[in-house]
Parts: sequence; C-alpha cells; structure tokens
Amino acid sequence: ATLDALIEGAPANNRNVAVAVARAAQARASPGTVRAQCLPQVRGEGTAGGGGAPGVPIQKPETTQGPDGSKIETVLKPDGTRVETVTWPNGDKSVTETRKDGSVSIQTERADGTAARTSKDKNGAVESQVVLSQKAVRESERTKAPIPLPIPPVLSGADSRQAPVVKVETETKGKAVITIPVTGATPGTVGVLIHPDGTQEIIRKSVNTETGVTLSVEHGAVVKIMENTRTFSDIDGHWAKDSIDFVASHELYSGTSPTTFSPDMEMTRSMLAVVLYHLEGSPDIAGTNVFQDIREDTWYTRAVDWAAERKIVSGYDNGKFGPEDPISREQLTVMLYRYVGSPAHHGTARSFQDADQVSAYAREAVDWAVETGIISGTGAGTLNPQGVVTRAQAAAMLVRLMEQIR
Repeated sequence: ATLDALIEGAPANNRNVAVAVARAAQARASPGTVRAQCLPQVRGEGTAGGGGAPGVPIQKPETTQGPDGSKIETVLKPDGTRVETVTWPNGDKSVTETRKDGSVSIQTERADGTAARTSKDKNGAVESQVVLSQKAVRESERTKAPIPLPIPPVLSGADSRQAPVVKVETETKGKAVITIPVTGATPGTVGVLIHPDGTQEIIRKSVNTETGVTLSVEHGAVVKIMENTRTFSDIDGHWAKDSIDFVASHELYSGTSPTTFSPDMEMTRSMLAVVLYHLEGSPDIAGTNVFQDIREDTWYTRAVDWAAERKIVSGYDNGKFGPEDPISREQLTVMLYRYVGSPAHHGTARSFQDADQVSAYAREAVDWAVETGIISGTGAGTLNPQGVVTRAQAAAMLVRLMEQIR
C-alpha cells in the first residue's frame, strides 16, 4: 500500500499511529529516504551508544514538520536502524524504530497518559501492549464511547498461532470498553480472550465496527483477533448473510447441520433462549425448572431455566413455556428488552399502521425496539407483531441489539 493509502484508510482517532506505520514502511522500501516513527532514545552527542559501533558518529537528527503540524525528528544509526520521533500539537508522541532485518517497534504516548508498544519481529509476528490511563477510562465512561487503542491496525488471522496478540492493562479496576483497530475486518472477525492458563474463549459480545473490533476488558486482558467465519452452503446471496456470519462466528448460533444454517426456518422460543444464554457466556444457574413442559435433559433446558431465573421469560398462563413454538416478533422483542434490563426510553411505535395490534404486555418493549432501530417494520409500513420470526431475521435483530449495548 502507498503511504497516502495507509494514512487515508485509518480512522481519524488513530491517524497519528497510521502515519507512523506508513512512514516506517516507506523507510524500508526506500533506503535513501528517512521516514518512520518510534521511541528508543539516541544516546551520546556525536558517537554511537548502546548497540552502535564505538566511535562511529550518529547521523545528526533531521527535523521536519508534518502537514498536521507535527514535529518529526529522524535519526539514522550506524547499524542502519532508523529512528523517527514524532510529536503532535495535542501532546501525543510516537517513536518508531525500523531495523535492517525488517523488525519494527513502535511506542506511543498519548497526552491523556495512555501508553502503547507494538513490536513486529523479522518473521512478521505482531504483539501489542497497551496501558490505559485512568483519565482515558473515565472519559470513555463519561462519553459512552470506546477507547481506540493507539496501535497500528492489526490483520486478523485464521490461524490462532499467527493471530496478532494485544495485551491491555488498566490503571484502575473495573471494565473498559476498547476498540482494537483491525484492517479488513469481516462479520466473522472475533476477539478471543486468552486466559492465564492458556485456554482461549471467543468474546461473544465483541462487535465489529468500521475501524476494528470493539469489546470490553475487565481489569485488563490478553486478546487475539481472529477470523472465525463459518461456511454454510445455504446463505450465499441471502439478505442476512452478514448477520448470519456474525452470530455463527461468535458462537451464538449453531448451524442446522455441519454445512447448512437454514436461514428461513422459523425461530423457536427455545432457540432464542439458547442464543441469549450463549451471549451471556452460558453462566451457572441456581434456579430449577419452573415450566411443566421443559424436561431436564434437553439441549435447551439450562438456557430456559437461566432465562426464567433472569425473568427474561415468564411462560404462558397455563404454566408452560412452549419451547418448540415459533416465536413471534413481539415475543422476541420482549425477550431482548428484558435481557438488557428493560431500559427507559422515549420511543413509540404509533407511526406504524398496525401499532394497535401489539399486545399490551409487549408495548413497552416494542416502543423501545422501534426507538433503537432493532425493529424497523415491514416494507408495507407495518410491524406485524404477531408474525413469526425466521432464524435470519432473529440474527439481524440480535446484531442490532449488540451494536446498541456494546
């Protein structure tokens, strides 16, 4: 990619890091041109220090100004390493060290105290470490916006052994919502949590955005970015393919066979309970079965018991749940609304021609779903609240929900 293309393709809030990476790439491609960014300090006034040859003079720093007002100081060490330090008007600083063997290290310090270091070895393996400052976390909580990590965009890998690793630490305890910049992310791109014992777990609540993968980390985390798209023979060209790729790659849905998804099959009440149970991480439950028609040995028993314990489902008046009953649009909406805690809202579904057909128990949930865009109605300007939901339709609504609660 050209320098301009690398820079233009980066999100605005990570543009400084993209400039650093692009300059490093240009420096490797054009030995006669000094362009890169990183943080190792050049020691000594006129002779090499550290790894340089004794008595060999270090090139005097070349100082220029970038079009964005940044100050760029470049040094060529005797061993061929290029070091470029860039300081931006807002106080951000980035230093890139590009070595002759192709390895690169980038250190970034933001004005808010967040610091990052990214290294790429000569074989192309990439690892980043980020320490989020208390100020950055508090500002994210105030604005309800994720923190974009100040690292170069990573390229997700299908091979777990080659997937880029990002280690995130926080100066404070608690949860932080971050965006890891990713190049070429697809609906099947996922964040994978690496536990201290080495086991790995897909972060089911990670959400793909235009700039990367957004997810929550608790007290810091080690995360891999991977491509986990599943292949189904019956979704090519389907209007909901992206949503299906998302829910399948995040292990919220299973296929109806190893090769099929059955997108137009009716979604059942038990299926949705299982999806939400998976989304929550399949937690342990304390309650017991409260429905007459739920056996103890089915694939959905624990999910339905969990949903009842969380008051996401309440069943029918006859004491049954109806696990195999097709789920209606308003029933699904109610379950999603209760799942997120029945939040306050100001929306209304009255603009739809059939709004009066929404059942009384579902009106609050439907109003909320219309306001948040989780339900957009049919092409005929109706809600069709009693209409049956397909697996594909439910997948699309679930993706919209996750984009709301990220």
